[in-house]
Amino acid sequence: MSAEDREVLEFLGRSGKPLAVIGERFPGFDIRRLIRAQLVEERRFELAETEAHGPTGDGHLLRYVLTERGASAAGIDPLELTCD
Repeated sequence: MSAEDREVLEFLGRSGKPLAVIGERFPGFDIRRLIRAQLVEERRFELAETEAHGPTGDGHLLRYVLTERGASAAGIDPLELTCD
């Protein structure tokens, strides 16, 4: 794992981030590599009714979150992933 990979994992933290936010902080970073390595996964979160036309257009927001394996690699206790 590269230093940049570790930095991205730490940036995602327990609550994850949308792709646009990751791209702003790490331009050109290939998040798919971390998904293939099973360090990160995509999760769809329902938006509040007032935000129903979010980025996915279907009332959901797509965030990239750490898996237990990714949390361990970032030095975050995997048992704390459900605390947010």
